[in-house]
Amino acid sequence: SLYPSFVDASFADAVSEIPKFMPHLHLSLQSGCDPILKEMNRHYTAAEVLCNMEYLRKKLPLMEFSCDL
Repeated sequence: SLYPSFVDASFADAVSEIPKFMPHLHLSLQSGCDPILKEMNRHYTAAEVLCNMEYLRKKLPLMEFSCDL
């Protein structure tokens, strides 16, 4: 599992250069609700995670995601 804030544009740019990268990531998101994420001391918002996922999918169109909620 990856901490969602780790999956940013620089991560996407780096993994998109790896020819044999398996296009699946499991994110330890925990919640899609910003107030709950804040109470859990998570340093990201649901919108930030979604934006990063969309950017990664632009770089790797076959990317699949799973997560813990």
